[in-house]
Amino acid sequence: MQLRKGNQLYINDGVYGSFDEMVSAKIKVPARMVRLRNESTAALEPFVLNGPTCDSLDILPGTFELPADIEDGDWIEIDRMGAYSNATATHFNGFFPETLVVTNDQPMAAA
Repeated sequence: MQLRKGNQLYINDGVYGSFDEMVSAKIKVPARMVRLRNESTAALEPFVLNGPTCDSLDILPGTFELPADIEDGDWIEIDRMGAYSNATATHFNGFFPETLVVTNDQPMAAA
């Protein structure tokens, strides 16, 4: 995550990148926080995820339940992305979603 403002989280990808399919197909996917240092024990709260562009439509649909103490630098793992998530990505506003991180852990529970 790049920035937090209240319950608004700004991430390095958005609807003009890998998350276009979430909007067009109205897909809800599970997400969880990944913290590289100590684990969080905070209660979950609803957060809105905003993409990196200055476009007011670059907001992922719905809210995501994440720990209340999420902060800049924490990672958000978003599971069950569709086959077209990266194929439909654009270079809108100079953001290039070519870097992928693949995890080999157990899938998250359905949202």
